[in-house]
Amino acid sequence: MRRLNIARRLARFWRAYDPDVEIPPEITFGPIYRRRAVHIYSPKELASLVKASVALGRVHPLRASTFRTLVGLLVCTGLRIGEALQLSDADIDWSARVLTIRRAKNGHTRLVPLQPSTVKSLQRYRQLRDQAIGSSGAPRFFVTLRARPLGQKSINAVFRKLCRTLGWTEAPVPRLHDLRHTFAVRTLLGWYQNQEPIGPKLWVLSTYLGHRHLADTYWYLTAVPELMQLGLERFASAQTWASGGIGHE
Repeated sequence: MRRLNIARRLARFWRAYDPDVEIPPEITFGPIYRRRAVHIYSPKELASLVKASVALGRVHPLRASTFRTLVGLLVCTGLRIGEALQLSDADIDWSARVLTIRRAKNGHTRLVPLQPSTVKSLQRYRQLRDQAIGSSGAPRFFVTLRARPLGQKSINAVFRKLCRTLGWTEAPVPRLHDLRHTFAVRTLLGWYQNQEPIGPKLWVLSTYLGHRHLADTYWYLTAVPELMQLGLERFASAQTWASGGIGHE
């Protein structure tokens, strides 16, 4: 079905040059799976989200710190929310600054390196957590005030409440999972802007994100207009270089 959809898009494009091109109707082969539009957070939006989380500390400082540290970890690593919530203290190698992600989406285990600033934030949270519930009472790294593992439903409920507070109600409404998309897109944008080779680095990004198929990582190249434009510019530059090379032979 996806291949047919690609053919339909190609026919729609080519019709601009040949009015006789027939575009297959979309309903012929049934509905086609479409990815939900992603929201790429701006630095200002991330700062607003963290600032809004301060209100969560009215009950206990740990509540605000839990949300703020979790969001920061997702921003810095691109982890899936489920992977972050499954972390235990034993999964963090503090000296090597590495996370061990176990039982990920595809059943694989992978290592995720951390920046020193991220490690410091995690250490501050752990200290506050241990003061609140006891140093040996944490079944997971991120916990509630009752020392229970933090659940995805509860953290999503808090996030939706903060979104309403910030007025983020227009579609596509931001999601916590969009922090993962933001990490991937910003990484690719940085590589493009620095004129780095994207092909080899996509394998690195794919492994880092825990993708099973490289195609899942390639999708990010079309996720936002900025990446599509940069890709088009690099392709045009390559064509110009190739044409010039042929001309001098």
